[in-house]
Amino acid sequence: MNSNIAMIPFANMAPVRKLGCPGGFAFIYLTPRQSVEALADGRVVAAALPTGALLQADDHVEPLGNYGVAASGAVGSVLLYSKKSIESLGPSDRVHLTEQSATSVILLYLVLRGMRSGKAMPSPSRGRRTAASALIIGDEAMSGLDKSEYPFCYDLATLWYERFQKPMVFCRWMVRSDAPADVKSRLLAWLGELDTRDDQLVAECAATEARRLGISRSRMVAYLKGMRRVLNKDDVAGQSCFLREAKCFFADYLEWRKEAKADSGDSGGRPRLDRGSALRLMRDAPLGEVMAAAHAERMRRHPGGLVSFVVDTNPNYTNICNTHCTFCAFHRDAGSEEAYTLSGPDLAARVRAAWDRGATTVLLQGGSHPGIDLALMVGYIREIRSACPGIHIHPFSPSEIDAVARLEKKPVEYILKALWDEGVHTIPGGVAEIL
Repeated sequence: MNSNIAMIPFANMAPVRKLGCPGGFAFIYLTPRQSVEALADGRVVAAALPTGALLQADDHVEPLGNYGVAASGAVGSVLLYSKKSIESLGPSDRVHLTEQSATSVILLYLVLRGMRSGKAMPSPSRGRRTAASALIIGDEAMSGLDKSEYPFCYDLATLWYERFQKPMVFCRWMVRSDAPADVKSRLLAWLGELDTRDDQLVAECAATEARRLGISRSRMVAYLKGMRRVLNKDDVAGQSCFLREAKCFFADYLEWRKEAKADSGDSGGRPRLDRGSALRLMRDAPLGEVMAAAHAERMRRHPGGLVSFVVDTNPNYTNICNTHCTFCAFHRDAGSEEAYTLSGPDLAARVRAAWDRGATTVLLQGGSHPGIDLALMVGYIREIRSACPGIHIHPFSPSEIDAVARLEKKPVEYILKALWDEGVHTIPGGVAEIL
């Protein structure tokens, strides 16, 4: 059973992160939307599942006690910024929708629908550049948008509470139903510390989160204390109310969401580089200019400044390679006394040793070995997954995949599909010079 826990990297989860990861588990940092997908396909065993996802959740998940995120009134991190009042938004106005969480978009839809009294809704948009308003969540909402451009700002949790007089539950901690009983018990005990330590955890993490977002510590404390991570009966009633309302209009919501269009040339609210500009950056621009442009784009997309990382291990399963790059001192010919190729169990043992020391990712790389076929590649993956079920496997450079495709006399797409079916969803960019 997978031992990964999906962890949302926003400030509202900071007290839970402060608990630390329970022994034998690993945090995988994902947005709310990504957490839904990871829990469904088994990449994680538990996640703070956005409430909207419960509309379509089947019996593969179940609640982990009464833990989640709820607020009675303003929450401060699910905001609609607008160039005009929310009451005056009409069908000719476009609303930029976040891609990070469907729950916030459903909440926006219900709020807008409730205020329209039968009048036409504003149009959804995937681009911010030409939109009259923008739905912003998480850390970006805490940092805020330019008020000179967006003079109106609405907290959707406040609008929800004013309409229904019930709290808004934004997520619930859920576990896969097929998880062993001891896994569920350990996860419940981990979250159970919130029952007595929540205030302490808020105090311990507030300064760090405030510095990260560039706000005062007092504002961060007020933000974290303005939501509950241990839900009460009113919160549960609020969750039921939200799901009931969402179910009534879910088909209409899906149709409305389908109307979302991107701005021409838009990439998250800013035009993409054209081919000429991209080539100039690659060929002619000073390195410092490229670095500054990349950093500016990163801060635009993720203004909170959160940086994630992996703990990587790079075992070389073989040093036999027939490419013979002139700069390579690693490769050996098949007949060399120094040539080697690891067996599946030997490779898995090396990965397991790194995993036990805290590795979260394994990057497999060897060479263009004339004797390694698709079956052996798949065998390596299965051996590693059996020994280390929670590790992310990031295997085989483009040249290795190309070599196997030639050996198998199959298209590269066939090899990639076979690896995908084994759960390999990322590969290194080396050799193809995608770094």
